[in-house]
Amino acid sequence: MLSSVIMMLIYFLLWGSVIATHNTENSGSSQTPALPPDEMYQDMFPLTKTNFTDCVLRNMDPWILIFHAGAVERAWKTMATRLRGVCWVGTVDVTKETELVTILAYDESKGPFRVFPYGDRNRKENHWRNIEDENTARAVCVRTIPDEVLNMEEEEVKDIFMDSFMAKPTRFPVFLLQVEEETSSTFKALAKRFAKYFTFTKLVRPSSKQLKSIGIEQDNLDLPDMFVVITKEGQTNELNAVRFDKQKLGYFNYTNVMEFLFSVNNNYRHELPGDNLAHVRKHAEMIEIVNIEKKRFDIVSAGSSARLTRSKSKDTHTVRNNGDNENKVNYPEIPGLRDEL
Repeated sequence: MLSSVIMMLIYFLLWGSVIATHNTENSGSSQTPALPPDEMYQDMFPLTKTNFTDCVLRNMDPWILIFHAGAVERAWKTMATRLRGVCWVGTVDVTKETELVTILAYDESKGPFRVFPYGDRNRKENHWRNIEDENTARAVCVRTIPDEVLNMEEEEVKDIFMDSFMAKPTRFPVFLLQVEEETSSTFKALAKRFAKYFTFTKLVRPSSKQLKSIGIEQDNLDLPDMFVVITKEGQTNELNAVRFDKQKLGYFNYTNVMEFLFSVNNNYRHELPGDNLAHVRKHAEMIEIVNIEKKRFDIVSAGSSARLTRSKSKDTHTVRNNGDNENKVNYPEIPGLRDEL
């Protein structure tokens, strides 16, 4: 049921050495061949009059709506794949969902995209935007996500540890080492989603002194890099860290980092100090996050492991390659896109 590749990734993640020194390329192809395996996750969600309010308006996450007449363009599918985990992408078939189209006052002349920003229902109802092309829609959508990643230059490291270890449930400190000043949209989204269990902090072009303050003494770092601080038997006098191993886990995208965070939580939460709540299944398995991400993935959580598989396909979208032959892409049926994921 679970691919051997995923199982090997989890094995190496869980039992890899603490602060391992692996240098790998942080790159991924932006090309989208005809339906590669990565595109078979659930990335585009059919919206109807019945599920629109629950899916979009009652969801804090940002959404891009695509209005289409029975088929979506290949470029739109590629956009949705690149936004996986960062923004939700919904589709409205104007030939079938006539009531929803009327409610939304869709005007074809203003473009096929509508962006609903991050925020509550009031913000979404009053600050949506019509967009004409997928690149602008993508840029507008990700800009609405608030950046809650802490900046090491502004926060004392002791305060970061204290806030994390005094929280209930206890949070893992996460340190992002990067060159760019701005937080990527991927980590903005991850910091929001996992805020209850992880404290994200970035170090921009970190100095040796900064690295030493969080227990990292290597100088041969391959930026961007990522470490999650862990403890042993609740003791804070000696801290260790688990490194995101790009050689084994791949580059930094939402899927890979999410799987890494699930594995860290499942294996080390019981070692955290304070009220780690590892004895409570809800927190030991981060059930509320699972219930969101199940819309995109089948998440198997058993004992000390968490694994992702592609959702089983039931529904279909037709993807049009700019007039080329049409390809059928299967998607799981979403009866109401409830916030159970």
